[in-house]
Amino acid sequence: MPAYGEPVGNFDSQGSYDLVIKVKPDNENVVIIGGTNLYRSTDGFATTGNTTWIGGYATVNNVSQYANHHPDNHSLAFAPNNPSVLLSGHDGGVSRTTNVLATPMVWQQLSNGYVTTQFYTVAIDHATMGSNTIIGGLQDNGCWGTSSASPTASWIDVNPQGGDGAFTAIANGGITHCASSQNGFTYRVISGPSPQQWARIDPQGAAGQLFVNPFVLDPNNSNIMYYAGGNYAWRNSDITAIPIGNFTTTSINWTRLNNSAIAGQTQVSALAVTKANPANRLYIARSPQGYLTRVDNANTGDPAGVDIGAAIPTGFISSVAVDPTNGNKVFVVFSNYSLASLWYSSDAGATWADVEGNLAGTNGPSCRSVTIVPIGASTYYVLGTSTGVYSTTALNGASTVWAQEGASTIGNVVVTSLDSRPSDRVVVAGTHANGVYSADITTGVEDDGVVPSEFVLHQNYPNPFNPSTTIRFTVPEQIAKAHLSIYNIAGQEVWSKVLSDVATGNHEVVWNGQSTNGTKSASGMYIYKLTAGNFSAAKRMLMIK
Repeated sequence: MPAYGEPVGNFDSQGSYDLVIKVKPDNENVVIIGGTNLYRSTDGFATTGNTTWIGGYATVNNVSQYANHHPDNHSLAFAPNNPSVLLSGHDGGVSRTTNVLATPMVWQQLSNGYVTTQFYTVAIDHATMGSNTIIGGLQDNGCWGTSSASPTASWIDVNPQGGDGAFTAIANGGITHCASSQNGFTYRVISGPSPQQWARIDPQGAAGQLFVNPFVLDPNNSNIMYYAGGNYAWRNSDITAIPIGNFTTTSINWTRLNNSAIAGQTQVSALAVTKANPANRLYIARSPQGYLTRVDNANTGDPAGVDIGAAIPTGFISSVAVDPTNGNKVFVVFSNYSLASLWYSSDAGATWADVEGNLAGTNGPSCRSVTIVPIGASTYYVLGTSTGVYSTTALNGASTVWAQEGASTIGNVVVTSLDSRPSDRVVVAGTHANGVYSADITTGVEDDGVVPSEFVLHQNYPNPFNPSTTIRFTVPEQIAKAHLSIYNIAGQEVWSKVLSDVATGNHEVVWNGQSTNGTKSASGMYIYKLTAGNFSAAKRMLMIK
């Protein structure tokens, strides 16, 4: 096996995460193997003298990257019409060489705008309505951010460490960004200035951090940070006091919360802090045991924790989320397939309900993250899973019905992280290989002054719903009449409405769940259909009680 020495020259599959092999189609002795690096042998690895380091890290062996290539190799393919051409798939995208036997190997980067945006986390400014700032941590590609709502705007690197981007956060007001890399290396970055101003801020003495290690800012005072350090949670009372330019772990303002730990538990895997009713409550999840601890008044001293996880499963807790208006309402998300993955408590963990609902079972997705968005009298629950984003406005134990969001935009992709801002109803979803998406979860269709070019019947919202839902549609020209009908699953019309002199633009109609004669319709699936001139379209919706 190739052994070019430390720090990065030896063959390393990272526990089989990077592991690929390919034989040159016209020469059985030319074999390419990939781990963190790519290596070539011209005698089938029979001897060490015929092995060459050809990709991944640079051959100077200083953790820099090979020109037009990237560490962590996962796929190799020879061109079917030319066995000298090799394509390499890695954590930086795709590279190609036209001469697989060249020494040194010369690669061409083929990404050309394609970015392997495998987000572990995303974060927004919770305090600033209308802010477009988003930052996120990407697998093996650092932490990046944008302040533009344009889907084509360039993002900027916000993590001085690089490596694997992990947890991120934005302090209230958006000036301070927090970004981390593998094993808990965490930085405070001042947004805007050039050159970048930053300080390393993770606590001196912390040990046992996860590879993607959580931290969270206190929503009541975003200068306060809570950090996962192995068996313990840590608190920093003011991260802004850590001087710019610090590049090592620090003891400044850090306190290890010794009384929050429970003997025998291992790594802290998720953290959440309450904003109100009560404020400053810290929920601490530990995995793989699935323990959950509640610590009240966590912003001062070293308060004791209360174990509140006895009624939930044993497994890896990937996320904890609290209602920003009620700190007693909390979600716990397990990422395991083999157990009930989504649990909810409305009484600070005294009792728990399995609310995985229609996503449960062997054919259901794994759950990854959840966010709670209270708006007026309604509360929207948005869930990230291994098959996309789902939502509901009604938790009903095992009978909870989750409906997919963004099926034609986000699609059935792994959604690792969600963040939200109830003040302007924004939800952001970070996916593992399909970018980042944002949405206004309640308005759906905005009249932005642009004349629409086609008829569109939009998905109703909320869906599922009880007692009412809004049906939206768009027309590109004024029409004399439009007909909206609702049918039950048997095809019987239960409600209809004729709209006259419909103007160009966006329109919405509210259905209160009653039939035309005023009787309440039963729970179940319904089909709503819009007919306008030559246009006709129908969609499904679900009413629950």
